Amino acid sequence: MALTGTGSVLLNDGTHACEAPFVGAPDPCKGPVHLVVTVDGGPNIISFVVNGRLCDGADAGQFGWHRFAPECTVVPGAPVLHVHPAVKSLRAYDRPLRTSQAVRLYQNMKPAQETPQPAASTGYVLNGEALKVAWNESGAISSLLDKKSGRALTMSGGSGVQGFSLLVKTGDKVRQIHGSQQNKPAILVQENRCRMVWNPPLSDDGGETHDIAVTANYELAKDAVTVTVQSENHSGATILEVRYPQVPGLAGFRMEGDDALGRLEPIPSAPVLNVPFNAVHVNYPGGLNMGFVTAVNDALGRGFYMGAHDGVARLKQWRFEAVGPEGAPEIAASLTHFPHSQTGQLFTGAPWVLAFHDGGWVDGGQRYRDWFVKTFGIRPRKDDWIRDKHFYQMIMMMLPEGNINYRFEDVPDLARQGLAYGVDSLQLAGWQRGGHDNGYPYYEPDPRLGTWEDVEKAIRACHDLGVRIYFFANIHCAMQDLDWFKEELHRYVSLNAQGKTNWIGYWGMGTVGSRLAYTVPSMAFVDVNFPGIADPTAGYFRKLAALGADGLHIDKCFPNALEYNPGVVELGRSPDAAPWQGALDLVARIDRECRAVKPDFAISFECNWDRFLSYGTATWWAGNMSTARKVFPELTETVGHYWPYDLFGINTAVREGWAVMLSPHKFNRGMGYEPWKRMSTYVAEAKRICDQYADTIFLGERLYGKGVLFGQAPLPGSIAWEAWRNPADGRQAVVFTNTARNALPVSVTGFEGGTTAIVRIITPFSEARRTALPADVLIPGEQFALVVEDPDVASPSPGERESAPLSIQEQGGTPYAWDFESGSLGDWQGDPNWTVDNNSAGGWYAGWQGNGYAWSGNGGEAATGKLRSPAFPLDKDGVEVLAAGWADIQGRTWNRWNYITLHLEDGTELDRVYAPNTTTFTPLVLDGSGHRDQPVYIEAVDDAPEGTYSMLCLDTVRTVDLPETPGPEAFDANDYIHLENEMYSIEVGRSNGVIARIYDKTGNLDLVLEPRLADNWTFALPIVGKEAWTNTEANRIQGKSQALTSHTLENNSLTLRWDGPLVSVFGIFYETAVEMTITLQGDQVVFEMTIDNETDLEIGEVYYPIIGGTNGLGAKAHQRRATVRTVPMSTGVDAQRIYHTFANMTPFGELYPEQVYVYPHTLSMPWLHLYSPQLNRGVYLGAHDPVRRMKAVQLLQYPGIASNRADGNWPRPEELGCMPAGVSLNVVHFAYQPAGERFTASPVVLRFHDGDASEAARFYGAWFKDTFGSVEAASVPAKVREVDRTPFADISATAREAQTSGCDALLLKDWKAGGQHNGIADFRPDDGLGGVEGLASAAEACHEAGLRLFLTFNLQYADPDTEFHKAHTAGCVCTDRWGIPFTWDGTRRVGLNPGAPALRNLLVEQVRALAEQGVDGLFITGFFTDKIDFNPVPGMTADRVDWDGGLATLEAMRNAGKEKNPVFLLLTGMMRDQLATIASPSVPVSTIEPLFRQAMFP
Repeated sequence: MALTGTGSVLLNDGTHACEAPFVGAPDPCKGPVHLVVTVDGGPNIISFVVNGRLCDGADAGQFGWHRFAPECTVVPGAPVLHVHPAVKSLRAYDRPLRTSQAVRLYQNMKPAQETPQPAASTGYVLNGEALKVAWNESGAISSLLDKKSGRALTMSGGSGVQGFSLLVKTGDKVRQIHGSQQNKPAILVQENRCRMVWNPPLSDDGGETHDIAVTANYELAKDAVTVTVQSENHSGATILEVRYPQVPGLAGFRMEGDDALGRLEPIPSAPVLNVPFNAVHVNYPGGLNMGFVTAVNDALGRGFYMGAHDGVARLKQWRFEAVGPEGAPEIAASLTHFPHSQTGQLFTGAPWVLAFHDGGWVDGGQRYRDWFVKTFGIRPRKDDWIRDKHFYQMIMMMLPEGNINYRFEDVPDLARQGLAYGVDSLQLAGWQRGGHDNGYPYYEPDPRLGTWEDVEKAIRACHDLGVRIYFFANIHCAMQDLDWFKEELHRYVSLNAQGKTNWIGYWGMGTVGSRLAYTVPSMAFVDVNFPGIADPTAGYFRKLAALGADGLHIDKCFPNALEYNPGVVELGRSPDAAPWQGALDLVARIDRECRAVKPDFAISFECNWDRFLSYGTATWWAGNMSTARKVFPELTETVGHYWPYDLFGINTAVREGWAVMLSPHKFNRGMGYEPWKRMSTYVAEAKRICDQYADTIFLGERLYGKGVLFGQAPLPGSIAWEAWRNPADGRQAVVFTNTARNALPVSVTGFEGGTTAIVRIITPFSEARRTALPADVLIPGEQFALVVEDPDVASPSPGERESAPLSIQEQGGTPYAWDFESGSLGDWQGDPNWTVDNNSAGGWYAGWQGNGYAWSGNGGEAATGKLRSPAFPLDKDGVEVLAAGWADIQGRTWNRWNYITLHLEDGTELDRVYAPNTTTFTPLVLDGSGHRDQPVYIEAVDDAPEGTYSMLCLDTVRTVDLPETPGPEAFDANDYIHLENEMYSIEVGRSNGVIARIYDKTGNLDLVLEPRLADNWTFALPIVGKEAWTNTEANRIQGKSQALTSHTLENNSLTLRWDGPLVSVFGIFYETAVEMTITLQGDQVVFEMTIDNETDLEIGEVYYPIIGGTNGLGAKAHQRRATVRTVPMSTGVDAQRIYHTFANMTPFGELYPEQVYVYPHTLSMPWLHLYSPQLNRGVYLGAHDPVRRMKAVQLLQYPGIASNRADGNWPRPEELGCMPAGVSLNVVHFAYQPAGERFTASPVVLRFHDGDASEAARFYGAWFKDTFGSVEAASVPAKVREVDRTPFADISATAREAQTSGCDALLLKDWKAGGQHNGIADFRPDDGLGGVEGLASAAEACHEAGLRLFLTFNLQYADPDTEFHKAHTAGCVCTDRWGIPFTWDGTRRVGLNPGAPALRNLLVEQVRALAEQGVDGLFITGFFTDKIDFNPVPGMTADRVDWDGGLATLEAMRNAGKEKNPVFLLLTGMMRDQLATIASPSVPVSTIEPLFRQAMFP
C-alpha cells in the first residue's frame, strides 16, 4: 500500500492494483494532515478520516469510501517498512477501526498547526475568570488557584504528583504505570483547552513496557475545569484501573495563618484534611449517594468541588492520598475508573469537573444537581404517588418458613384496618412463591395464599375502598435451591474477581433456627443484564400492573461494585458498568412497560444511589440516602414502625420528614391488631397534622438545624427540633419533639428570614392556637409540636388563643431543689471530679430535666470520686434519681462500677443502684422502706478508673411511694392441678396443661406473675419440599392449644399427657403425642418431655418448657423492674434489666420482641438467670442435657415494646389497658429427629436460691461435674511467644531468645503446608519452611531451651476448588436442607463438618504425625461451623453433628497426640463447657470470665 501525492491510496499485491482517492476530504487539504485509512477485508472497503472528518464524498461523489479488488487477499511486502520523511508518525493496527475511534485518535493528537504553548519555567497554564490551572512538564497539576479566595491547591514543583496512573495486569502480574515515570507528554494548549498525550510505550514499575497511549483533556469554563482521561490499549495487558490526574494541596486549602482544617464531604466520616493523612478511598456508586466530593473549609467559607458528570452508570472511586516528600507531604485527590480494558479497546472516562465554590458541601452540590437534573431528570411528584404517602401499611402475607399471616382474601380487610386510621396505601410483601425473601425470582402468587385471580380481586377491592396497593419485589435475587437456578440461573450469577459468587444471603424469619440462618434457603445475586433473568422479571411485574397494581417496591438495589461474570462482556458490558447500568436498564424497562398498561404505576427503592431517582423518589431506609436528600429534597427516606407503644418513632419521623412504614409487630399484623390500636390512634392524629402541612414539613425543604431563633440556650436535653420551609410560598415551620414524660416550654423568638411573626401552634389531640412570636411553646410530653408561620390571619390580641395551652403532666412525688439548675452543686459535697454540666462536655447525654445535671467527668473519664447530698427527711418509702452513665464498659455487666446509694444519717446503707448503662437519663429507685420520716442522704460514687464508659450523671431527686404490686389471683382447684413441696408450689392448667404458677416459698416470690400468658411447649413438624419455596418449616403444634388428655400426680411428680392426634396452627391433625413431667426434687423443679411421632414428618424445633408471664422478681414494681437477666456468653457475661428495657434482637419474623442465645455458639453454658439485687434472690433455668447437642435460650416479651423512654420501654398500665404483659422464658431444642422416632428433650432445671448469677454458675458446674467428670486445667503455658511464618531452622534462635524473656512456650501461627489460611485441611508442616524434619528439629530446639512448642490449628474454612478438598474433604461439607453448602464471604469457602468420620480420620492421622515430630500441642481455633448441619452423619441428628461430632473429633485428636507425646495438649481460647473437658484454656484460669471459671474451674 502506498500514499500518493494526489491524495489517494494505492494497493498493489504484485498482480492486482487499486487506487482509492480521498473523496470529500477537508478543503483545502494542505499542510500537516492527520489521516486514518481503514482497509476492511470483510466488505473489501477502504475508508478515510482526514483531520478528524470522515471523507463522505461531499460534493465530489456519492460515497467517500471505495471498494478494492476482492482478489487482493495476500499482501507481500519487503522486510523493512519504508516511510517517507514527510510522515512524522505512523501506527498500524491489526483490525479495522470504527469511524468514532478514528475521530478520537485525531482529537487526541492535534496536528502541528496547534502549536504547543512554549514551556516557561512555570510550566503550562490555563487562566480563566474564576480559577487558574497550571501543569509541569511531566503533565502533573502543579497548581489550581481559586481567584476569589486567593488560595491555591499547590505543591511546589508537583513532586510526587501524577498526571495519570494505570493499574495493569498481565497474567498473574499486576503493575502500576505512573505518568511521572514516562517520557514527557506532548502538551497542546489552545484557548481554553489543554491536551496531554503520553505515547507508547509506557513503562510500568516493574520495568516492562506496554503499547498503551493515555490522553488527558482539560477544558476550562468560566468557573470550572473539566478533565477527561482516555486510554488506548494495544498491549497484551488488561487495564484494571485508570487514575485521573492528582490534584495536590488539599491540606493547604485554608485561611492564611489559620489552623482551621478542611474536611472531605459528603464522605460519611468527613475525613479531616491534615497531614499525616491516612488514605481515603470512597466509591460511587456505593460509598457515596452522589458522584461528587467537596473539600470544605468553614473558616475560608469556600469549598472545592470534584464531581464526576458521567452519563454512564459505572463504578468510580475518589482517592485522597498523601503525596510528596516525607518532610513536606501534601494531600492529593484523584478519580479512578475500573474499565478492565482489553487489547484493542479505547476507554474514555467521565468528565471530572473541578470548581471552587462558596459555602459548604451542599452549596457545592448544587452544581451536581443542575447537571443531574438536566441529564437524567427526577421523577416528578405528579407521577410518583408513593412519594406523597407519609404513612403506609406494609404487611408480610407469608414468611419464608410458611407462617401464613394473611391470604389474598384477607387483603381488603387489611386495607380497611388502615383506612380506619386514615392510611390509604398498602404494600404487600411475602405474596409470591415461598413467602417473603423466598422463591425468587418467581414473582407469582404462592398457591397457599391464592391465585392470580385472587390477586386481581384483592386489588379491585382495595381500589373500591380508595386504597392504593403495591407489591414488594427484588430484581437481583435468585434462590440457589431452585431447579431453575441449577439448570439456568446459575449462569447469570454475579461473580467477583476470583470467579466466586459475589453475594449469598440468608433471610430467615419464621422460626428461631431460620432467624439464626440454620434452616433457611440461600439466595445469590444475579446480574440483570442477562435476558434470561431480565425478561421473566419484567414479565411478572408487567402482569401485576395489568391486574391493576399501583406500583412496586424494589428491594436490595445494591448492585455489586464490579461484575466478573464473563457473560456480560459478550453482552457488550464492561465489568465496571454491568452491575449499575444493567440495574438501571431493567428498572427503566419495568417502569416503561408497567406504565404502558397502568399510567400511574409508581416504584420505590431500597437503595443508596441517586440514579434511581429518575424512576422514583421514595427510598428505604433513613440513612441510606441522607446525604442525597440534602441536594435532592424531592426524595424521602423511610423508617419502619413496628411496636405498639413506640411514640418516639412517630414523633421523630414527623420531625425528620421521613415516610413511615407501618408494619405492626414486625410486618406480621395489621393496624387493627388489638395491642396496636392505641398506636394506630396516635398515627391517625399525627397523619392528620402532617397531611395538613405536608407541603411544608414533608414535601418541603428541610433546613437541617438552621432557621429558628430561640430565647434560651441550650434547649432541654429531651427536646429536639427541625425546621422546614415551603418552597412554594416561603412559609417556615419547626417541629419539636419531647422525650420527657412531662411537657416542657421552649422559647421561640422567630424564624430567620421569616414571612410573619404570627404562628400557629399544633399539638396532637388539641386544637391549634395562634400567637405572635416571641412566645413560649409548650411541647407535650412524649409527643411533638408544630409551629408554622401563619401569615394569612390577623395578629391575635394579647392573650388570644384558639385553645388553652397544655398543662405540665404531674408525676407525683416530693421534689427537692436538687435539679442543679443553679449551675452549681449547691449544698452537695463533691470530690473535684464532680461538677454541673449542660451537655457541653461532649454532647453524649439526653433526657435530663431543665438545663443542667451533676456530672462526674470534670477530671476526665478516668477521674473518680463521690458526690453526697445534704440530709433530708424520707417522707415516702423511696427516692427516685434521674441517672445516666455506665456500670461497665459497653454495659456488659450491671454492677461493676458507678452506683448511687441511700443512707441513714449515721451512714447505714439502705439500698444501692448502679448506673443504668445508657447515656439517656433514667429514673432509678432507691428503697428506704421501713425508714419513713428518718433523715437520709444519697451518695453518687464514680469508682470507674477506665478512660471510657466510666462516667456517672444524676439529675432531679424526689421521694416516691413504693406500692406493692398485686400478685396472681387465687388458683381454683377446679381449674388447676396443684403440685407442692416444702420449697415450691406449682399450678398447672387442667384443660391444656399450661404452667400457671411457680411459687418460691422461701423467697415469697412468684415467677409467673401474669397467668394469662401461661404456656408449656411447642414443637414443629416441618414440611420439606424439593424446593425451599414449598417448605412449611413453621408447621407448629402448640401445647396451650391442645386438650390435656390425662395427668398423674405422685411422689412430688406431675406427669402430663397429650395424646394424639394433635392439631397444628394450620388446623391439620397429626398422629403425635406429648408427655411432660414436672418433678420437685428438693430445691429444684425438673422438667422432662418426650414426643412420640407417628407421622412421616421429622420433628423440628422444640420449645420446652415455655414459662410465660414473668415480670421480674419482687412484690414491688421497682424491684421487678430492677431484676437482672444474666446469660453466660462465650465472650463474657450478658446482664440486662430486661423488665425495665427489653432489647429486641430480632429484625423480623417473630411477632414479639425477642432475645435468643444459642448454645454452644454464643452461650458458654446453656442456662439463664434472673436476680433481684434488692432481695438478693435469684432463679436459675438451665438445660441439664446428657447429650452434647445444640439448643437455645429464647425470651419473648408480650405484647410489644415502647420507645426507650426514661422509665424503660415496657408499656405502662394505662397503655396496656386490660392486656397482659410479660416475658416468656423458653428453652429451644433443634431436634430434627427423623420421622417415626421418639424425641427425648433435655431435662430442664429451675431453681430459686439466694445470691446472684455466681451461685447459678456454681450450681451448673456441680451438675456438670457429676455428669461428665471434673474439668481440670492442665499445665498450660504461663507465657507464650507467638511466632509468625518463620523457617523452622530459625526457631532455635527464637526459642532461646524467648526463654530469656521468661516465656515457657512458642506458638507457631503459620506453619502448615501452603499457609495457615489457604483453605486446605492439610495440616502437615510446609516443605518451604523445612518440612517434617525441620519441624522436628524446631521442637527439639524448643525442648532444649526449656520451652514447649504449640501449633495453631484452624480447620475452617475449605476452598472447594482445590484438589486436596476434592480428594479428601468434599464429602465432609456442612450443608443446608437442600444440599447447598454453607459458604463464607467472597471466597465462597465452605464449612467442614468436624464430626464427619472421614474428616476425623484425616485429622487424627495428621495430629499423630505432628506429635511424633515432637509438637507439644495445638491451639484450636476456628474449628466449629456453628451451624445445624444437614449433611448426614451416621448415628447423629443435625443438632449434634457440629458440636457432639466435633468434640468427638477433638477427643480423638488429643488421644492420638498423647499416644506419641504423653504431654500433648490441646489449648483453646473458646470458652465452652464441654470443650473444657478436652482442650485447656490458653490463658491462666484466674483470668477467665468469672462465671465460667466458677462453673468449670471452681
